[in-house]
Amino acid sequence: MGGQVPIAATDQGLAARGALAAQLASDGAGNVHIALSFQHHDGEYCRTFQLQREGVAGLARRGESDWRVAMTATHALGGARCARLEQNLTE
Repeated sequence: MGGQVPIAATDQGLAARGALAAQLASDGAGNVHIALSFQHHDGEYCRTFQLQREGVAGLARRGESDWRVAMTATHALGGARCARLEQNLTE
């Protein structure tokens, strides 16, 4: 990821950095797979993501100035299985 860590600890909690932050702000392709995008009941925008090479998935919420990483988990699921899980979550 270009030498920059994708998730960094800040005074406000975990924050997306580098390629993860850029991908959360767009719909581009790359090492970061954006799965679901939705608006939380409090009005904040949220996105689920997978960092393919790192084997990490998570949920990020758009803060005032950056994307806050609310949750992460390691994963070892193949792409097809992840796609089925995403489909089940949206049905």
